[in-house]
Amino acid sequence: MIKPPQELIDQFMKWFRADNDCKTEDYYITLVTKDNLSIMNDADFLDFFTQFYGEGGKVQSGGPRNKNKFRKARADDILSFKKHILTAFEPDLNVVYWLNESHKFKYFGQGLATIFLNRIDKHKYSIVNDKTKNALTLLDVNLPTELTQKYHEVNNAQSQLIKWFPEIDNFYRVDKLNHFLIGTDEGIDLAKRLLSSPVRDAADANRLNSAGNKTSTNSVKVVSRIFYGPPGTGKTYHLKKLFDDYTESNVHGTSEELIKKLVADKPWWMVVAAAVLDLKRLKISGIAQHELVMAKQQTSPRKNLGATIWISLAAHSINDDAELNVKRVFPQIFKRDAHDVWEVDEETLAEIAPEVIELLQASAKGTLEENIRFDFVTFHQSYSYEEFVEGYRPVNPDEEDDATTAPYRLKDGIFKRISARAKADPTHNFALFIDEINRGNISKVFGELITLIEDDKRLRWKDGKWHGMTVRLPYSQEEFGVPANLHIFGTMNTADRSIAFIDIALRRRFQFKEMMPEYGLLPANIEGVNIQVLLMTINNRIEFLYDRDHTIGHSYFLKVTSLDDLRDVILQNVIPLLQEYFYGDWEKICLVLGCPHNTESGNPLKADQKPIIQAEILKGQDIIGFELDYEDRLRHDVNKEFKSASGEGLRDYFKGIIAKA
Repeated sequence: MIKPPQELIDQFMKWFRADNDCKTEDYYITLVTKDNLSIMNDADFLDFFTQFYGEGGKVQSGGPRNKNKFRKARADDILSFKKHILTAFEPDLNVVYWLNESHKFKYFGQGLATIFLNRIDKHKYSIVNDKTKNALTLLDVNLPTELTQKYHEVNNAQSQLIKWFPEIDNFYRVDKLNHFLIGTDEGIDLAKRLLSSPVRDAADANRLNSAGNKTSTNSVKVVSRIFYGPPGTGKTYHLKKLFDDYTESNVHGTSEELIKKLVADKPWWMVVAAAVLDLKRLKISGIAQHELVMAKQQTSPRKNLGATIWISLAAHSINDDAELNVKRVFPQIFKRDAHDVWEVDEETLAEIAPEVIELLQASAKGTLEENIRFDFVTFHQSYSYEEFVEGYRPVNPDEEDDATTAPYRLKDGIFKRISARAKADPTHNFALFIDEINRGNISKVFGELITLIEDDKRLRWKDGKWHGMTVRLPYSQEEFGVPANLHIFGTMNTADRSIAFIDIALRRRFQFKEMMPEYGLLPANIEGVNIQVLLMTINNRIEFLYDRDHTIGHSYFLKVTSLDDLRDVILQNVIPLLQEYFYGDWEKICLVLGCPHNTESGNPLKADQKPIIQAEILKGQDIIGFELDYEDRLRHDVNKEFKSASGEGLRDYFKGIIAKA
């Protein structure tokens, strides 16, 4: 299956948000439920499905010409049809069996049946029809005719699309993507330009295979993307969904490839210990020739390999040898004789450092249970270039091979380490995920990487070596370049600091994907309160009084299942955010929560309202004790009755947010 280019998906999402189909994505969310359908009498049930058939479930063009025929057929078998429909809500539904049974009901074919399932759960059930087949053909997916294989093939392919492009989110949108590609002039033109051979063979850098994300880095398209938006819109959640794209299970390959992957993230002392354990008794020159150590040197180069091995041995030695002149650290597993031959105490090793034994066994096994090809970091105000790229860092006597006599040592940062891993494995993609990227000082943290991460400056693998721009790093004086198979993803909270403050050079080198609140993910009705409308109302007011970058995301409300839960979210999340946004301006906070007050009396402006925020008039003469030339003012606080209310007693408070004066 070919991965479509990001340009195509961006254009689709732009089209989708402007299309009427976007508005009907959750049209049936409260209608197609077991509770709703099961209480209908036969006549209402027949009316509902006749309309559903005529509208094509608001997914396809519908069948108005055959609507009366459908109605007549269902009138004859309404009891069995209703029973069949209700079985679709079973938690362990056998989808293929259910679809096969659907064929028994004339005019209720595979297309409409899968649309109905999708209307039950858009995140679980794919829609299968002719446009599904035609659209997947563009991505080199050829569907079998047999229903079982066909449905699973469609579901797998569409699930992969959602994993690649989290903004697609669900199978309803995948169906809209199918329509866009084969049913609109814009989509057809894009498909011809971006998905026609040979362009599509290099589309977005990869054609997945069983080895997992293998790619030719000579033609790879660099992926540098930042998800930005207000708090709670799922930016970090989308990052984590991408982790699977850079994780392999039960990896096979050549011995050299697997050993590089095994040792890439292991500390030097562990690799040295595995080498000594393997060959029993060695001098430093012999340890340096071991395949594990040579692989580690390739993934984490040291100018003086012998010195690195010596420090690892000395720092983790069992005997306190004054000649070593190194502070010993845990674990202490090495022994040295008078001829400078080293060995490990196998009994001690098995007890306190069994991971060394596991490393040696894994290197001989020829497979990796899991290969993680990404790193994750969160930026903050004090995050520095020295942590990100390289720099002198204080020695940690309990870590790796840092037990030197010097108080500082030159260490590689997270970006340099993941770059080294990507260079050591040019046939696979690697990723660095940066959460809260705008909280760091971008120019200082990235340094010369601002130049190197640009698409046409990246290193590309050709004829057995890397080609591209490099710079000399200021501390190590090493020549360094960023490989094209290293993808960079970031998140940016626009409420923390506006995107306008981000370095212009960085903005030019990244694709920016806006993530705004998705109201359709929230329940439409919880005990009589429409959560979607409530959050939309709050956000519209925030945008009017402040801006859209400070709206409130849907994720705060995803776990709300009762009015008590909703109360806690308002108290613990929404009100604190509003206090921060408006710098304690309670009059604006009251406007957002729909409970403005009379500035002279402190009474709510809305008649008979239960306000979430209360106001009390403060008279200067009463408080100070004598007349002053100060105006009376209001004291605001959260309504104590709201804090203590529960269940149905909360409904009027929330309806007060939505209600207009």
